[in-house]
Amino acid sequence: MHIRLQKDHVEISGYVNTVERESRPLWSRMGHFIEKIYKGAFKSAISRNDDVHILLNHDWHRDLGSTKQGNLELTEDSIGLHARATISDEEVVQKARNGDLIGWSFGFNGVPVGFEKRVIDGMERWKFVIV
Repeated sequence: MHIRLQKDHVEISGYVNTVERESRPLWSRMGHFIEKIYKGAFKSAISRNDDVHILLNHDWHRDLGSTKQGNLELTEDSIGLHARATISDEEVVQKARNGDLIGWSFGFNGVPVGFEKRVIDGMERWKFVIV
């Protein structure tokens, strides 16, 4: 994640997630798991959604902008999902000044058409096929 502070806003860019690689162990209410996003998943999701939002800590009450508003750009390349955002929210600008912006995360809704759970070396690996 690259952060560039301006007087009244912050420009953030970088990869939100990679494709074709297993994640570090993650935690959810269902337990620990490892995920893998397949090439094309982000591109497909972006093409189906005309307005993707950027939220602070996944909180819909803290909507910082969107692709439709023009302050968020999303693309998938051979590495993964790349984002570029310009945010003028005072709390986010202050967090950037304090060094408290440390990473991206993504959330999604979809219709699962397939699910596979495997255990390798004691760690669950989840594979979702989303349309």
